[in-house]
Amino acid sequence: MSNAGTEVPASPIIPNSVVLQWLETGKYSDFVVRCKDKVFNLHKSILASRSEYFRAAIDGGFRESSDGIMTIEETHPCALAAIVAFLYTGKKKISELIHLIISNSSNFPVRFSEQERMRVGNMTGFLDIYQLADLMMLSELKIAMQKEIGRFLFENHLNMFEYHVRLIYETLPETDGMARPQLTTAIVRDPALSFNRSLSGAANVEVEHILDIAREHDPVGVTQAMNLLASLRRDGHTPRHYRLQEVHYHYQELPAFEDDEDDDDMGFGLFD
Repeated sequence: MSNAGTEVPASPIIPNSVVLQWLETGKYSDFVVRCKDKVFNLHKSILASRSEYFRAAIDGGFRESSDGIMTIEETHPCALAAIVAFLYTGKKKISELIHLIISNSSNFPVRFSEQERMRVGNMTGFLDIYQLADLMMLSELKIAMQKEIGRFLFENHLNMFEYHVRLIYETLPETDGMARPQLTTAIVRDPALSFNRSLSGAANVEVEHILDIAREHDPVGVTQAMNLLASLRRDGHTPRHYRLQEVHYHYQELPAFEDDEDDDDMGFGLFD
């Protein structure tokens, strides 16, 4: 099944503000999704119209379609909450999703502990959402989360940079075609990370072993990126002049991206 799913646009008849009220109050709820100890009271019409994944479960003749109950165990409930918030509001900025899910002023119907709230706002939580968006074929949210992963890696918690690099490699499967290979290419292009002003010369940040980490976890990607860089340099280009989707892996090609109008940063600080 392709990861590049196509989201069904929200109905122009029912504003997102209205369906959000339905989510918050449980009004008209006719579909239950369970994830570990959390229960989400949702709406078939909203899920089926905005997600191919849920539409297949609801209309596919499976038990979920007759029982009106679906169980998702392969993720953290906070990640599922982010997916639900995205489907009901169309918001894809992680700051807005987090506010909707865990803010004390929010009426989100599923409540989370303090420990769970901490998870959703860190790298582990971002990777949870990224992988679930991939599983559910929500390509728009997946791309948005890839950007957030890159921003968090390079702009926050610099003393944990090497830990977060390892976490990305060890969490995402080798078949991941977006965040993982883009990280590899960023490291190969500039293992000293001097292209990123916030990291260059930062205290307590160990960057000399980053290329070795990339070789350990993504040897094929490192070789591909090095070959591409060498080719571009022979043609007189500088590393900042190429786009990451030119790097082809043995398992798939990186997708061509359409940048958001309000955000040209692809997340790993690789573009001028």
